[in-house]
Amino acid sequence: MVNGDSDRDNSVARQFFTHTKKYDKIMILKSTASSNSGEFEKAPEGMGRGVLVDITPPEEVESTFNGKVKKRTVFKMVFELSPEDFGTRSNGAPYSVWSRTFTCSLDERSALRPFIESMLGRKLSSQELLGFDSESLMGTAVRIVVVHNPSRDGSTTFANIASIKPYKAEENGGKPAYVASGKYVRKQDRVQDGEAQGGASAAFRKADKPEGAEREDWMKCKIHVGKFAGSSLGDLDEEAFMALYTKWRVMKLDDFDQGHRLSADDRRLIAALEEGKKVLDGQSPVAADADVPTEDSPY
Repeated sequence: MVNGDSDRDNSVARQFFTHTKKYDKIMILKSTASSNSGEFEKAPEGMGRGVLVDITPPEEVESTFNGKVKKRTVFKMVFELSPEDFGTRSNGAPYSVWSRTFTCSLDERSALRPFIESMLGRKLSSQELLGFDSESLMGTAVRIVVVHNPSRDGSTTFANIASIKPYKAEENGGKPAYVASGKYVRKQDRVQDGEAQGGASAAFRKADKPEGAEREDWMKCKIHVGKFAGSSLGDLDEEAFMALYTKWRVMKLDDFDQGHRLSADDRRLIAALEEGKKVLDGQSPVAADADVPTEDSPY
C-alpha cells in the first residue's frame, strides 16, 4: 500500500477508515499546524498508563522531495495519560500525547502497521488487513513511554511516544488500566467556524442519527455481494458506495431489463442504494480549502 501515488493513498485512507462513523472518512483537509506546537502544554517524559482517546480525521498534506511535490493523506492518534503516572496540566486536566503522523496504509513496510501491532501486542489478522475498523481501537489501554525530542531547528521541544504496548494489570502489580477521564473532546466533534461539526464535516454521514438513535433504514441494509458482503451499506465510504451504485446496481438492472429475475436481497440493496444516492446528491459541497483547527488543546 505504500507508494507515491496520491490517488492510491487516498483510496487506502478510505479503506483504513471504512467503519469510522463519526466523521466523513473521505474528507481531505489542508494541514495548517503541528499538533504539539504553540503554547500547548506538552506531556512530561516518563512511563505509565494511557488510553487512546482520538484518531484524528484524515488530512491531505504536501511535502517536497527532489523538487517534486507529493501529496499524502495522514492522521494521528491521541493518547490521554494517567494523572497518577504523569501528573496533570496547569488547569488540572490530564496530559495528552500525539503519535507521529501516519499515512493510512497497513502495508508491512508502513509505520502504522507495526505501531498498531505493538499497541495491541499481536499481529493483525488477514481479515483486518483487508479493511481495518479504526474505531475498534478507541479506548485501548496501553503502557506508554513518553520522551522529549527537539525540533530540527532546535527552536522547540516535542513530546513523542518512544514505545507503546498493551496494558496488562498482571504485569504492573495489579494496578487497573487507566480509563479516559471524558474531558477530552475528539477533534471531529469540536466546534469550528460557529458550527457544530461531525468531524471535519458530516457530509456522507449526513443521514446519521444522534448518539443512541437508529440509523436510516437504507444505512442498515446488509450487503450480500462482493468484498463488503456482511457489512451494512452505511458503513461504506463514498468510493465503495458509488462503486456498488454505478457498477453492481447498473449491471443488475441491465440483467433485469433482459429478463433475468432479481432476488429479494438484490431488490433491497438496489432500493437502499437509491436512497443513499439521494443523500449524496442533496449534500452541500465541501470547500477544498476547509480550515483545520490550529489549536489541538482538547480541554
